[in-house]
This record gives sequence, structure tokens and C-alpha cells, in this order.
Amino acid sequence: MEKQVLEKINRYILPLCEKYKTVVKSVYISGSAVRKDFVEGSDIDILVIIDDTRDGFNPRVSDLINMNLREISKMAMDKDKLDLHIQAPKLLSVFWDMVRSGQPWIITQMKDAFVLYDPSGYIRPIQSLMNQGKLSGTKERAQVLINDAPKRIAEARKIFLEEITADLLSAMVESAQAVLMFAGVAPPASKNIGKEISERFVRTKIIPAKIVHDYENFYELTRKIDHGEITHISGKEIEKHLATVTEFIESMDKLFNVLDFMKKKKMVNDAYDKSMKACSAALKKVGTKEPKNHAEIMKHFKMHFVDTGLVSKDHLETLKMMHTNKKAFDSGKVSDISENDIYSSNVYASNLEKAIGDVKIDRAKSERSNGKKA
Repeated sequence: MEKQVLEKINRYILPLCEKYKTVVKSVYISGSAVRKDFVEGSDIDILVIIDDTRDGFNPRVSDLINMNLREISKMAMDKDKLDLHIQAPKLLSVFWDMVRSGQPWIITQMKDAFVLYDPSGYIRPIQSLMNQGKLSGTKERAQVLINDAPKRIAEARKIFLEEITADLLSAMVESAQAVLMFAGVAPPASKNIGKEISERFVRTKIIPAKIVHDYENFYELTRKIDHGEITHISGKEIEKHLATVTEFIESMDKLFNVLDFMKKKKMVNDAYDKSMKACSAALKKVGTKEPKNHAEIMKHFKMHFVDTGLVSKDHLETLKMMHTNKKAFDSGKVSDISENDIYSSNVYASNLEKAIGDVKIDRAKSERSNGKKA
């Protein structure tokens, strides 16, 4: 951001912060104003956080500050042609809940936010943790966002043109951000959604390119409406757009399920491979010829480690279960596998690896050479 623009913003915002310094926690600027795509005349997004956790906090203060902010916004436009887009003050308790739950728009804002006022040093650590990926959305949050998207579509039928398209775009953005977050990607700004989905899911042929084209076409439509290039959409066109958005959200829901399946499959396969590798290594140490397949590994593991009492029979049963789970994922029939067994796969593999590692190999060789049951 240009120094001259920042100085003008400070002239309007900092006096307000001083006036209400007992309750104003932080103020930051976000959006295009802090990115390279900022141009003269662009709006400047500003968020004021109010500390409602203080003893004796009066909710009316929030209304007073909001009124002052509207006056400041008008004054900045009239005097300096600064388009200050100042949101209604956000209560600290509400802001923290959104941060903690991984609300996509908060994460997007905070990623590049410019801290204007933060005397207690509250915002910068949160911003740093977000940029390190330590405050992000969960699978549960992602699913909630996807499930909420159809509700937005139903509500969109009742409101005016700009609000209809804005809500529909928001539904598309949030469902896409939810999937990207679940895939380990920081939620991008709405204009970059198509690019991220294309790079990560279209190129890998997980979803068709049509889904991205639909999103980008609708995003462009909303931009034209915002700029006044389009002032009317017929009921038939609205129905068409509703169908497009619905299809997009359904595609995101399916994509989410595909990614969830792929993650679980990787967990199970990695744990199985880890277990087989540990068994093969242990069998090699006792002088067994390298097994050719799973059946041989299981057979020799039972002979040399379970039947001789070197490891518990429970580990053999765990190996069988992990093999069954692997086959189920390979075939796509996973309805009978418990979530606990999936997410505990690596624990099972680590326990087996440790149990084998604790075995005294000389004892194993001795028992084989003495003709004990193998």
C-alpha cells in the first residue's frame, strides 16, 4: 500500500481508536488494498475488533463506534476520495470463534492483512499462526460449510438481483474453499477459486473442466452486476444460474467425499506397507528367505514369531484386519470398516513395529535351530 494512502487512512481511523481505546482491540486492512492488484479508486476493506470480554462492557458502545465509522467512511470519500469499506465492528468473542473454527473469509483476510492498530499485539500472532497453517479448517467445519450451501440457494430465491448473485457466489466460494481447505490448501480469494480447482483437481482428472468454467462464468456475471454492466436477469436466467450453482456445490460435495476416501485409503495403505516392511525385515534377521507375497509373510510371521510366543497373537489378528481393510479400500467397498480402525491404522502399525523390534533375534534363531514349532 502506498505510504500516502496509509497516512490518509491513519488520519481517519487512529483518532477513533484513541477515543475508544478502552474497547478497540485491533484494526486491520485487508483485500486488494494490501495486495498488488490494488489500484486507485479500489475500495479499502477495514475491520475493527471490539473487546467485549472486558468487565463492564456496554453493547451500546458497538453501535456508537459503528455510527462513527459510517461518518468516517463518508468523510473520507468526500474529502480524499478514499473508498473506505468499513465493516460493522466485530466483537472479540465472535471474531475468535470464527478464527478457531476456521471460517474461510477470516483466514483469507488475515493471510495478507495489514495491521493498522494493535496495541496489545493480539492480531499479529494469530496472523502468523494462520500463515504457518496452524489455524485452519477441520473436516467437520468443511462438511458444515458444504451442507449449508444448499440453504443459501433456497434463501437466494427471495431476495433482489445483487443479493441473489452475491449469495449464490458465496455458496460456491465457501463450498470450494471448504474442499480446498480439506485438501490442505489455504482458502483462496473468490477470483482465484477456479485456478486452484483447475490446478489441483482438473489436471489430475478428478473433476471435469466444466465445473471450473461454470464457476468462472458465474463469477464474471457477479462482477458485471457489481459494476452495473448488467441490471436485469430474467426469472428463467435465474433458474438457470440456480441449477449451475447447485451442480457446482454437488460436485464439491462429491469431490469432498472422493478426497476423504483417498485420504483414508492412504492411511490404511501406508500403515499396511509399514507393517509388511517391519515383518519382512524381522523375518530376514532370523534367516528366513525373503517372502514373495502377503500370504508368505503372514505364514512365516506366524511360524517364527507368534507360534514361538515371541509376540502376541493379537498382532497377527491386527495384521489380518489391516490386510482386509486394504483390500476393502482397493475394491471401494469400505462401508463395514469402522472410522476408529481407519484412523488408528498407523498406531496399529507402530505397535507391531515396536513389538517386533523388542524381540531378541538370537532367541528366535535359537528356537528355530532347536526344532521348536515354527
